[in-house]
Amino acid sequence: MSQPPSRVDSSTDLPVTRGWSLADRPVPPDQYRRRIVATVAVVAGAALVGATLRLPRGGLGFYIAGYALAAVWVVAAIVLGDVHRPSWSGRRFDVALGIVAGVVAFGVFVVAAEIGRKISVLAGPIENLLSKADTGSVIAVLALALINGVAEELFFRGVLVEAIGGRRAAVLSVVIYVAVTAVAGNTALTLAALVMGVVWTAERVYTGGRTAPITTHIVWSTLMILALPR
Repeated sequence: MSQPPSRVDSSTDLPVTRGWSLADRPVPPDQYRRRIVATVAVVAGAALVGATLRLPRGGLGFYIAGYALAAVWVVAAIVLGDVHRPSWSGRRFDVALGIVAGVVAFGVFVVAAEIGRKISVLAGPIENLLSKADTGSVIAVLALALINGVAEELFFRGVLVEAIGGRRAAVLSVVIYVAVTAVAGNTALTLAALVMGVVWTAERVYTGGRTAPITTHIVWSTLMILALPR
């Protein structure tokens, strides 16, 4: 049976094909060290997630914690040598997929938010989340959200997936992402992390790179902050 043409993922310098299973990736010789670094980053990131979502949005402390959180994900990726400038050229399909997925996801969340407002267990968390999004400078909040979105993709769909390795990598990376988000204590945000975590990880597995999930994260975050009905 003929195999789909291979290419090199500029984010990892590993050959990939569309739909290539993460279980087929070669195991890095320093896998143990990678897992230690990833674990430390997850613990530090979880602590900062809890602090960021509980601090008053728009205050200096909120932005310091937010940018520190992004720094944790990026530094972990740099330490593991897993940061490369996204190769947008030649990846028109991945970019297009990311844009479409981001717009569709936003539409789903608009409907879900309206339904959630009618469910007592979700109404409070949704209103709390939206009220925080409306506090402070919209540009400043959007900039922080986009920087953290890209940083999360570098870590959760890059370093973490590679550090876990094997057939469980995709599922466990989503579980860990949801667990870290859950530290914030907001049910609506945790459910959003579960849904979008699955979407971003599926894009990572299908395309073999992070261009699609990064694009989706940027589009979805922008629409959620600027266009979600309050």
